[in-house]
Amino acid sequence: MASMILATLGWGLWWFVLGLHRFAPSWFPGLTPVYIVTGCLASVGLFLGIFTVRAGLIWVLLAAVPIFANASLLMLPLVVGDDVVEVLDEGE
Repeated sequence: MASMILATLGWGLWWFVLGLHRFAPSWFPGLTPVYIVTGCLASVGLFLGIFTVRAGLIWVLLAAVPIFANASLLMLPLVVGDDVVEVLDEGE
């Protein structure tokens, strides 16, 4: 449960920062602090998600969602990089 909370906080922070970039660009902190904070949240969440898995299929199924959510949050900087801000800037 804690691992899903951490994933939700991380993804929520991403959406909040993207909203800041769109609607209040002067408050936009840049991507580096967001990468650091969400990376820490996702690392702890991924560890907790993997640590939750016990012997039995039901544990793997229950832990799969937070493991995937935290792993995708960790992979986000590698996949998008600074392209997110460039794409948002092109739309304006």
